[in-house]
Amino acid sequence: FDLNSSHAVMARNGMLADGPVSDVEEALRSGIVPIELDRPETLADTTASAKLEGEWTFFALSVDAETEEVTFGRNDHFTKRELQGLKAGRWGCNGLKFIISVGGDLSISPISVRATPMTASGMQQLHLATLPVFRHVVAPRHSRRDRLTPLQRHRVSFTSAVVGVAPILLLHEREAAGDALASTVDESDTWQECQNVVASQVSSQLIRNRELACSSVYECALNQAVLPSECAENKGRSAGETRDNAFFGHIPQEYKGRTVYPEFAWALDNEILVRDGQVLYPSEDYVDYKTTSVRVLSCLYNYKTHVAAILEADYDLRGLEVIKTVSVKQVKLLTAAEYDVWEGLMIGTVLLVVIVLVLAIPAAIEEGRSVWKALHRKRDAVAMRMSSTFGSSRLWSMSKFRVSNPMKYTADTTQPDILDVAFFSGILLLLVTELGTKRETLDMVADAFGDLAEKEWGSSELTFTEEMDTFLTKVQRAESRMDSENIVKIMGFVILLMVGVRLVVFMKVHPRVATITRTFETVSTELLNFCFSFGIIFVFMALTAHLRFGSSMEAFSTFRKALLTQFMVLLTVDLPDFGTDV
Repeated sequence: FDLNSSHAVMARNGMLADGPVSDVEEALRSGIVPIELDRPETLADTTASAKLEGEWTFFALSVDAETEEVTFGRNDHFTKRELQGLKAGRWGCNGLKFIISVGGDLSISPISVRATPMTASGMQQLHLATLPVFRHVVAPRHSRRDRLTPLQRHRVSFTSAVVGVAPILLLHEREAAGDALASTVDESDTWQECQNVVASQVSSQLIRNRELACSSVYECALNQAVLPSECAENKGRSAGETRDNAFFGHIPQEYKGRTVYPEFAWALDNEILVRDGQVLYPSEDYVDYKTTSVRVLSCLYNYKTHVAAILEADYDLRGLEVIKTVSVKQVKLLTAAEYDVWEGLMIGTVLLVVIVLVLAIPAAIEEGRSVWKALHRKRDAVAMRMSSTFGSSRLWSMSKFRVSNPMKYTADTTQPDILDVAFFSGILLLLVTELGTKRETLDMVADAFGDLAEKEWGSSELTFTEEMDTFLTKVQRAESRMDSENIVKIMGFVILLMVGVRLVVFMKVHPRVATITRTFETVSTELLNFCFSFGIIFVFMALTAHLRFGSSMEAFSTFRKALLTQFMVLLTVDLPDFGTDV
């Protein structure tokens, strides 16, 4: 018995012993003379296969040996054929032995084999009785043939010098995740937002609308018909919470003091995922009403510059607006030759700083003496004023002092030598610390990135939790060293600013180049008073803008944004787009 989109034929038993055929034309070429049972006109065109795909079709075959008649039914269409020799048994067996599908993917319902033949009316009654059952059964989206057919993957030549040393990881943070980690979740706390009267009414109405939208005569996809209400069903548990203390089949883990649920980014590219025996739809279930933030974590390495970097993009979903924060922590992995050059430069710099300190210390000592004498003179002047007021001879005796010869040579200079000694002492301490920890930092970061690059993901020896624990531990260890390098860079920037200030002060060495220094000294008091007054007015204006326009304009939605908006207006004199609604 052979069935395709345009024919339904039957052949004698034994004629297909050499193997099944795929269609009638092949059967005719192999010498088989089949009996045509049905050629439906509606399926005779070239789109017959497309009309059959995705639909349930009723087929029935009744063989009556007494009358030598065969009745074939397809849905509500029935035909009869006479087969000579059927009563004599020349047409073979009296039961169903096996079914072979040589075409596309075929889903077959349970087959019923009766002991006696059925009439056309009985077959029609059976068809009508089974029709409501299969009308609501959803077939697979893709056939087995489509799933097994090799896909042509378009590959673009990789030309970038930056590569990822590990799969991109998503760190999902949820409400009450800390309690979930301790396995002490209070159910009343996890769905307390559902106890609100308005929330309960809205949730109930949402459920009714979903039921009506998928009721007869309409049909919904499987994942749309069973969507739960976030506030009423399952005591607030979302679809992604596959079991207690788990989300998308994974238990929470600690990362930088935060409780997160790790997940590979490529896993969410699938239409469906089956975790803990539950069907999940990543596009709909991964980010739900309990999600507070999603962090993208990626480890990168540049072949040309030898820079190892950790990229983190954090998406905060707690407010009306999604706030994205991107941070890149990186360190250059020096080769042996580069490290030797760097070490030589650092040693040379340390020696130069030591020489400057040695030269500045005598001047700083003399400046300290001068400051000490100035303080004594100031004290005696105060004592003299007090003695003139109170007439105390005891206080008057404190005012006796000798004035040094102003023309006498001294090691004191016009420069802040004490500040120079303190400044270069800090630089020396920073350089020595960096020189002592640089090698350890490079080795630790290189080991961490090397282990991540060589790691075999999906190993049967480790569970997902153990793999994630190893991954996050190595990332945090590398980040700690990168943070140390970043602190050194920040301190270097601060030192650079201080060098700029020191350069301005150094101009006092000669009267003709001391114009800028004398100007700042003259207006310093008034400048500080202006900055103080302007700061108060600036903060007051930002607070006023936030209270008045914060609910309707994104630029003033928070006090921090209001301050930034005013600052940008001062710098660019260009008003931002205030038409964006919060």
